[in-house]
Amino acid sequence: MAGRAPVSTAAPGWYADPGDGRQYRYWDGQGWTAGVARDAQVREQPITAQSAAQVWAEREDHRAEWPARSVFIGVGGALGATALAAGVSVAVDAVLGDEPLVTFVVAQLALWAGLLLTCVFVSRRYASARLLEDYAVSFRALDLGRGAVLSIIARVAAIPLIVPLVILLELDSSESLNDLGEVARGPAGVTFTLIFLLIGAPLVEELFFRGLLQRSLESRFAPPVAIAIQALLFGMAHLSVPLGAANAVIFAGTAMAGVVLGICAWRYHRLGPGIIAHGFFNLVPAILMVLG
Repeated sequence: MAGRAPVSTAAPGWYADPGDGRQYRYWDGQGWTAGVARDAQVREQPITAQSAAQVWAEREDHRAEWPARSVFIGVGGALGATALAAGVSVAVDAVLGDEPLVTFVVAQLALWAGLLLTCVFVSRRYASARLLEDYAVSFRALDLGRGAVLSIIARVAAIPLIVPLVILLELDSSESLNDLGEVARGPAGVTFTLIFLLIGAPLVEELFFRGLLQRSLESRFAPPVAIAIQALLFGMAHLSVPLGAANAVIFAGTAMAGVVLGICAWRYHRLGPGIIAHGFFNLVPAILMVLG
């Protein structure tokens, strides 16, 4: 018997009953049947409208299955995208001089291009090549509230890690915020900052870290381990050499957010709630950058 719910194209077989997780229900390749199995006994139990429409809609997992080796593709893509962004940033500085906004925009676009191309490659190589479908990028009405609550949980969960670091390292965040605030000067800076932090980063980073890396890790490790590993990589991806010791705080806060977002993707089997939560989470630094 299979232990997880099928996608709409799954082969006939026994899968976890969407209406009762304690038993299995037979999927005939087109839909659920009345046949259920529990404690080695098979019987007939018609599926109710609630379990078919409501419960199943929440539990259905349309995400593609990534093989364990796709982890290495993801890590390679992340390293390549990071190197590309760094190279582009150096080139822009060499040509244009001190232009924080231009450097920020070009470097981010280069980074995201590398991450997205990696997601597209894996989707084409191992699934249907339909990016949004393979990564289950879908939204529901309740996701807005879920996202807001999850972003608050991520912020609160990071406090026990961040406060001791700030005290121990005697950090003064004003300098870091001022450096970041240079990007958000003027109407163009504010516009790009909001678009990048509230729309671009949530979409691209959820696709890559929760959609690709975490799913790949889940094929080899238990969900808690997969969530923890991708969260650590997520935190490392946000480190910046110019910020110095402040990176410790950034890593702690971002990694904790990665844990919450990872649990979110695992719980809902899609990226919609996490994308919205990620946007709300980025709202705080976006405001600080604009006001800084």
